[in-house]
Amino acid sequence: MLRFIYHGDYDDEREQKNHAATDLPHETKVETEFCKYEISKMLDNPPQEPGRPLWNKDALRVNIEVFVIADHHHLHTLMKHAAKKFEEVVGRLWKTASFAKSIKLFYDSQISELYRRPIRNVIIKAIVKNAPVLLKEKTFRNILSHHGDLAIEVLWTVVKVEDK
Repeated sequence: MLRFIYHGDYDDEREQKNHAATDLPHETKVETEFCKYEISKMLDNPPQEPGRPLWNKDALRVNIEVFVIADHHHLHTLMKHAAKKFEEVVGRLWKTASFAKSIKLFYDSQISELYRRPIRNVIIKAIVKNAPVLLKEKTFRNILSHHGDLAIEVLWTVVKVEDK
C-alpha cells in the first residue's frame, strides 16, 4: 500500500524469475518450449513467453487482496488500480486454480456492492468467455453453486450476448 502511495504502483508479483538458458541451439529451443508448455500445464502455470519470466498465478490473489485492503481503508484510487491490474493478469491466468481461489476470496470479502462492480465485471467477462473449460472443473462449479448471485449474473450475461 505504501509503495502505491509513494510510487503510484505496486508489485503484484505477476512474473516469476526466469531460470531458462538463453543461447541454446534452435532444436533445443523448440524442445525446451514444448517441454515448458507441458510442464506449465502440469504445474498449473500458463506457458512462458520467450524472453519473459513465467507468469505467477498468485498475482490474481495479490490483486484481490490489495483491492480488499484498499476498500477497507477507503483508498478508491488504489481500488481502481488493483482492478486494472487484476484485469491485466486474468487474461493469462484464468485457467489456473488461482482464478477460482481469487473469485472465492473476492466474493467472501465484505466489500460493498457499490465498489465491487469493476472486478465483478472482469470476473464475469472471463467466465463467460471461457465457460466451456471452466465448467469442467468441480471447484469452479462449487463456487458458482455457493455464490448464486455470480451464477445468475454469468447466465444473464450469456443470454444478453446471444441476443445480440
